[in-house]
Amino acid sequence: RFSLAQAFSRQEENEAALKQVTHLLQNFPETVIYPQVQLLHADILKKLGKTEQAISALDQVAQWISANSAIEEFKKSLPKIISQQAELHQELQQNSKAYTLYRKLFIHHPADPVTLQALPEMKRFGALPDVASVPLTLDERSLRIKNLLAGVRYEQVIQEIQESNPPGPKMPENYYFYLASAYQGLKKRSEANQTLKALLKQYPTHSRADEVQYQIGRNLWNLGKDQAAIDFLKKSNTKNKVSNVSIKSQFIIGRIYEENKQNQQALKQYNHVVAQFGNAEYSQWAAWRMGWIHYLSNQYQKAHDQFRENARHFPEGDFIEYNLFWQGKSLEGLGKKKAAHKIYRDVAQDYPYTYYGIRARERVSADSVLAPS
Repeated sequence: RFSLAQAFSRQEENEAALKQVTHLLQNFPETVIYPQVQLLHADILKKLGKTEQAISALDQVAQWISANSAIEEFKKSLPKIISQQAELHQELQQNSKAYTLYRKLFIHHPADPVTLQALPEMKRFGALPDVASVPLTLDERSLRIKNLLAGVRYEQVIQEIQESNPPGPKMPENYYFYLASAYQGLKKRSEANQTLKALLKQYPTHSRADEVQYQIGRNLWNLGKDQAAIDFLKKSNTKNKVSNVSIKSQFIIGRIYEENKQNQQALKQYNHVVAQFGNAEYSQWAAWRMGWIHYLSNQYQKAHDQFRENARHFPEGDFIEYNLFWQGKSLEGLGKKKAAHKIYRDVAQDYPYTYYGIRARERVSADSVLAPS
């Protein structure tokens, strides 16, 4: 019926199109194409010279989408609806209302293609003598930058922050986070760290200081500056020693030791994570890596014991099939193929659609083929 309404509209049979759309809105009020139906409805009303009614229809759908903002498909329609509202107000020479709507697009939907097309109109209306141009408040500019980040417009975020805050003056605290996130998105970790360090200098008692220290440390790790990374990661544990930031920091310190073949320090660090943070995801991951270090060192008995203990200690954890599979691999390393085969068979049966479930099934199949008849 929606396609039929579109076809009538394209043929300029507007009354017939309106009849179909009206039937849709009355009889299918919860259709997932409601925004598209209302956009077509407004377009038809405009063609029929009922511009005020068209604006009213778009106001209705805009309010409805705001009330159902969790539905992603509906939110995608909002910039087009706002732009069409602005065009209709422009047609009625309601310039201030048109400007307000274009300004709304600029703040709330800055990365949408519709907004980029409408930007010249916003500037034009803002310069008209009967329109009071309103500069962005700090909160509005922050919201625009936040929405640009969500739209992956990293370079524009950097440009706008730098233009509105020349080097030297202290920026609002959230600007440092936005700027660092934009640099992170562009993989410019050194610039991100410079921004985060500037934040700590300007706001040394910031409530998110631990998180900032953690991010600096992680960036340093990715830049290959391991000792500096460890220093910052240790600083991120000072306020709340059981926070998610603290868990991740402690774990990454272990990863740095492991990557540098400092196995004893890595094992000690991972053991500390397991002991301190219980069933947390990073704690379970640390426990698995302890077994992995032993396995790569050909210490198959220690690896087997560690993986077995992990499976016993975290039977419902995220790494259960990892631990069971590598327990089997450790048994193979010890020459205990029959015991390994049993574990593989259990993993394949209990976790059939996981990566290690599939690998275990392959091992069982290989063992069956190689077994003597």
